Amino acid sequence: MIDLAERLNGDQTPIALLLGRTIIAADREGHVRLRFEARPEFCNGDGVVQGGLVAAMLDAALGAAVRAKAGADARPVTTEFSVRFVRPVCPGAVDAVGRVLAYAGRTAIVQAEVIDAEGQIIACATSTKLVKLK
Repeated sequence: MIDLAERLNGDQTPIALLLGRTIIAADREGHVRLRFEARPEFCNGDGVVQGGLVAAMLDAALGAAVRAKAGADARPVTTEFSVRFVRPVCPGAVDAVGRVLAYAGRTAIVQAEVIDAEGQIIACATSTKLVKLK
């Protein structure tokens, strides 16, 4: 039997490949843990990962959390997305954790954090998603 994280990893979109995304844990309650590879070419002139790519990592975690809860065939569409950057990201592996806070009808409220190897929060986000089902 294929576990949920493995099933969600089967959907390797071009952005997932670009970000080096791997879903390492997921449960049916809508909790996920993803790993990304922040490559040197993601960096700005200061040598840290550009904020838009960190936001893309957060959005990937938010969407994966919804898919874990609603089903792997669900297609969450962002209707609202708020990001707070806490500290810079250096190249290398970073994790993101996401969780569904509320899910009713076709709407999900989700939250995610990108964390470094020491477990420090790098950035956090909340989002509202419209859940489309195939």
